[in-house]
Amino acid sequence: MSNRNKNNGGNSTKESNAEESAAKDFAEEAKQPEEAKQPEEAKQPEEAKQDLSAKNGPVTKNYKVPKGEEKFVHVEVEKKKFNADTGERLSKPFVQKFNVKEWPQVKKDLPGLGYNSVHVLHEPK
Repeated sequence: MSNRNKNNGGNSTKESNAEESAAKDFAEEAKQPEEAKQPEEAKQPEEAKQDLSAKNGPVTKNYKVPKGEEKFVHVEVEKKKFNADTGERLSKPFVQKFNVKEWPQVKKDLPGLGYNSVHVLHEPK
């Protein structure tokens, strides 16, 4: 018996088989494309991918300015949030109205406040 077998109690064959198996698994994983390596939970549904990658515009369609509010800037804002496991959208956009004079400053401040989706629905002329 070799020194290696004596020191390991004769289990070197099992250990070397385990090492070879682990090395083969590692080599196979390295050959796979990046997308295939991600666990299924990490992959987002197509709907979530589209929302993140494309600037789709406002969610509110055919917005009609309420009577008497024509002199305000109407903006759809949202702090987009998604469930990390399912990709399901957790946030909902809402319409916020601003005074015409304050709008330029608010427009600059919204991203700093965490609003990553800002769409002007109505701006008085």
